[in-house]
Amino acid sequence: MRDLGETEENTAKFIEQLESMGIPVIVLKYPECYDDPGIETIYEEIKLLGELFGDEEEAEKIVDTMKSRVDYIIERTSTIPDEEKVDVLYFGAPSWAGDKGGAGYAFGSGTIEVSFMEDVVNANNVYTESGRNLISEEQMISLDPDKIILCTWSGYHPPRQLYDGEAYGNIQEMTALKSGEVHSLAATPCKSERLELPVNLMIAAKAIYPDKFEEIDLESWTREYITELYGTDGETTDEIMNAFMFEYLEIS
Repeated sequence: MRDLGETEENTAKFIEQLESMGIPVIVLKYPECYDDPGIETIYEEIKLLGELFGDEEEAEKIVDTMKSRVDYIIERTSTIPDEEKVDVLYFGAPSWAGDKGGAGYAFGSGTIEVSFMEDVVNANNVYTESGRNLISEEQMISLDPDKIILCTWSGYHPPRQLYDGEAYGNIQEMTALKSGEVHSLAATPCKSERLELPVNLMIAAKAIYPDKFEEIDLESWTREYITELYGTDGETTDEIMNAFMFEYLEIS
């Protein structure tokens, strides 16, 4: 079972009910449940699943495949000095945010998404509050990041949503919008930081530091990764690639 760590009491009761029926339970905690969330918790989870299903060798292979891509990004970005780090806002823009009185959700300290952005991509997160919070247009303008990364949240959100959307008409003078620096991640489910995580890390890294990754063709890089990860043939790889919806990313 998957535990987001939001209601520990309810989770404990659910586990107790399953165990009372003789059903063995393995709890996989979402990375944010840990005191120090990071990429290593994902590797550890994959290895645990490999042990659970008696396929440790395959699990190690998956981790090695993921790690090689993540380490490649870290190698390219780790030497960027603090004064040259790009200011980024990691932003969720569900259509119903306006109904709650805000522009969207800013991701702050303690979230796994920001941990990846800071520790792997080596960017500077401009939203310093803890957690994932609804913010107003005025707050967005005051943060004024160099670049905005849009994640999948209640549907897929291409950069055009911020550039052309009526709901965002008041923020068009923000630096990121004026300079065309709003970027979307691939169309993967929200809270899916697992096997396809390196793809979104590369998308973010290439968007934030294009000079560091200018020789990387995103589609070719991703196709190679997916083929190695899943052992897929050309047709199946095409289907997975189509699901990413790269045509909306506005980077190549």
